[in-house]
Amino acid sequence: MPEQLALGTPRLELVPCSLAVANALSDDVEEGGRLLDARMPKEWPDPELAEFLPFYAKLLRQDPHLLGYGVWLLIERDPRTVVGSAGLQGHPNTDGEVEIGYGVHADFRNRGYATEAARALVEWAFEQPGVTRVTAHCDQDNIPSHRVVVKAGLTQRGVQPDGRIRFETS
Repeated sequence: MPEQLALGTPRLELVPCSLAVANALSDDVEEGGRLLDARMPKEWPDPELAEFLPFYAKLLRQDPHLLGYGVWLLIERDPRTVVGSAGLQGHPNTDGEVEIGYGVHADFRNRGYATEAARALVEWAFEQPGVTRVTAHCDQDNIPSHRVVVKAGLTQRGVQPDGRIRFETS
């Protein structure tokens, strides 16, 4: 998968997080911004993403074809600013399912960015070989996240043993 891969929405550019960017964001957020040619908000990446990036970089070193099936960075077009991340949790499983997730920096929430990103990633996923379904798991009390996945074309399909609600495409 080429490093130049990017997805566009009306207000965002979604860029898969390359090995170079993952390494930079793990060590020097400003360098990550230079590589992305984008401003970085304060306190980004969030602690969850910051903890995951070194592991993700290791996965990319082991399997360069993971690019696109992992972390994507959400870059607001004007002004060019990272507003969050989204992504898939790996290649499709044996049933052809990929799971989507997302997070938008607090300063950029309630603007529809998560919905734009989720829609773009669902569409991209279905263009990939072997993908037959996109899923998401949301905490029961995270109503804004429920709205995002429903607007992205997923339907509630039950509650998991861990209490999270499962959503999936039909």
